[in-house]
Amino acid sequence: MRSAVPLCYAHWEGFIKNSSHFYGVYVSNVTTYFSELKPCFFGEESLGVVAELGTITKRVATASLLVDEIFQIPKRRSRVNLRSRFENVGNLNFDLFLQCIDFLGIDSAKYLTRKNFIDEVLLSKRNSIAHGSFDAIDKEAGLAICDEVIGLIRQFKSDIEDAVTMKSYLA
Repeated sequence: MRSAVPLCYAHWEGFIKNSSHFYGVYVSNVTTYFSELKPCFFGEESLGVVAELGTITKRVATASLLVDEIFQIPKRRSRVNLRSRFENVGNLNFDLFLQCIDFLGIDSAKYLTRKNFIDEVLLSKRNSIAHGSFDAIDKEAGLAICDEVIGLIRQFKSDIEDAVTMKSYLA
């Protein structure tokens, strides 16, 4: 049962990151401009603009360039690339998961009660086991962790499918 925890965690992280990325690809392919999308996609693109400009200084020219770039985003062709947001970010803890949900414009309310499970049970036990600690996990506890992960994955999948069906990515 110990080996099931890192396996369940890997499935959780991979599914969330990959399905988020492919949802972004889908949104990019069915829309033309950022102006057609919900503000969350505009916000994700704005983070890229800020990163490209580098550290903002007290110089007015830099701030003016930033404002100009951000005002140009609605006129840009939509390209939602969430894969870059997840590269080299480490484990998918609850805060990173919420960031992902925010980038996608999915309602996070139904996930708020899962914070303790994600951080204190799944991630903590995964890290402990993966780094060599011997954590005894009985059959019932192991199966409960796997069931909870499967439930989270199914809920997230359903949220993405609903967003596609209802076109909730549109402004």
